Amino acid sequence: MNTILNIRAALLLIGFLVLGGIPFLGCRQSSPKVRIGCKNFTEQLILGEIIAQAIQKVAPEIPIEKKWGFGSTPLIHEALLHGEIDLYIEYSGTAEQLILKSPHKLSKEDLDFQYQTQFQSQWLPALGFSNGYVLIVRKDSTLPSKLSECAPLISLQKAGFNAEFSNRPDGFPLIQKYYQLRFQSVVNLDVGLLYPALESKKVDLISGFSTDAKLNLTKYRSLEDDLQISPRYEAAPVVRIETLNKYPSLKPALQRLSGKISESTMRTLNAAVEIDHKSPYDVAQQWIEQQFSHQK
Repeated sequence: MNTILNIRAALLLIGFLVLGGIPFLGCRQSSPKVRIGCKNFTEQLILGEIIAQAIQKVAPEIPIEKKWGFGSTPLIHEALLHGEIDLYIEYSGTAEQLILKSPHKLSKEDLDFQYQTQFQSQWLPALGFSNGYVLIVRKDSTLPSKLSECAPLISLQKAGFNAEFSNRPDGFPLIQKYYQLRFQSVVNLDVGLLYPALESKKVDLISGFSTDAKLNLTKYRSLEDDLQISPRYEAAPVVRIETLNKYPSLKPALQRLSGKISESTMRTLNAAVEIDHKSPYDVAQQWIEQQFSHQK
């Protein structure tokens, strides 16, 4: 008899837990959110905040969650594939080479098609800038502005590259092949030592990226890839198709950012964080407020 009463009591307790407003362990469901990811460097942190704040402003009904600091492209791509995040900003050249491993440049249409068919994700219109490799000199360098005109003088120059740029097929090997650059010497330096080495004149030329914060300073300039042999690294949102279908207002919110961030604008935003020591959140918020007030 006591056993029957105990069973009835247990069933009543379970019913109370499930139906009475107290979530039963194992049956609890978290509220759905759009999870935004970003890689672990300044530009990505700023863009992650811009994406998040744009969604909150244009489509406030969409709940969001920030998942910052992925250490590499393969890690954040895997997170997208496995549904750990719903969207992030990727670069077209990175997608072509590291994700799709394409031997040639892809059009925006081909890139989007490959992502939709292979990864069930959509490549949305680009933000407006490309963050590709560039060669950087001091402002007073004797080298001309175009790489195609540098070969006669380059043998007198000392170069400083980071290991990745030295070895990646889209880095120095590609530039050397097409521009026939032969330096007096080339030293490998950690990324954080490149600009100090250039400023102290230990080297005459370094590798960098077109949206580097320090290119906003007048003491540096980048050399033009006038033959346009380097891949484009157009920054654009990559979003899971399932998420776009679930939140119809998400895509229009992200498209409001299409073409709105130029290369010089991205350099300025990066400089605000790295040189002026502002937070990525505050830098993004100021840009969002200015941008959306202009669109009214």
